Amino acid sequence: MKNDEQRINELTIALHNAEKKLAEREALVTAASAQTEAARSKYEHANERVETLRRRLEAKEEQLSAVQRELEQRDKRIATLEQLCAEDDNALNAINQDIKRQNLSSPTERLVALGLVLESLDVPGMRHRIGRITTTLGRAATNDIPINSTSVSRFHARIIVEPDGTYLIDLQSTNGCSVNGRRVSRQIISDSDVLRIGDAKFKLAIGVPLSESEDRSMDETHTLLDDAEIFSVVPRSR
Repeated sequence: MKNDEQRINELTIALHNAEKKLAEREALVTAASAQTEAARSKYEHANERVETLRRRLEAKEEQLSAVQRELEQRDKRIATLEQLCAEDDNALNAINQDIKRQNLSSPTERLVALGLVLESLDVPGMRHRIGRITTTLGRAATNDIPINSTSVSRFHARIIVEPDGTYLIDLQSTNGCSVNGRRVSRQIISDSDVLRIGDAKFKLAIGVPLSESEDRSMDETHTLLDDAEIFSVVPRSR
């Protein structure tokens, strides 16, 4: 009888120890599961961040490609402008060399050598020689270049040849002046520029030689105007 009770006690102790170990194992499994779930959550969060960074990287790469394409286009435009500038410089150098060879000294002679001409874009074949230091444009017949258009003020604009360039100056006209489509009040103009006087359109040409029919006697009495005279008030009556 004692042996049976002793056996039962031993089995009870063994069962208690087994249950204790099982509880410890279950606690370890629960802790491991919690760690696994936390690791899985961190992994998913890391994947989301990686995906976000990947999308941002793709967007940055697209922006970089767009900037590179724009830079390539700008480089091409710069190369074209440099070529045009070089051509203009060559043309001006040729004109300057021609002036030096001819030993031209008077303003009129220099103007003739420059060959400044306004070509009408409204009336084919019509052109106006810029033969004075100051040339006036307007609807009034007293202008150097009269323009028969209701869009042009009586005294609309001046073209003045100064040492640093040729200027188009708006005389506070009603419909204004523009160069290559941009409204201006005082602007240096260059070869092939398109000038709009009111609605009348002209193209500036440089280096145009005198034709046999053109009057070669240029008025040498005009001098460069100072700013006060350039911007003096001119009647705007139409």
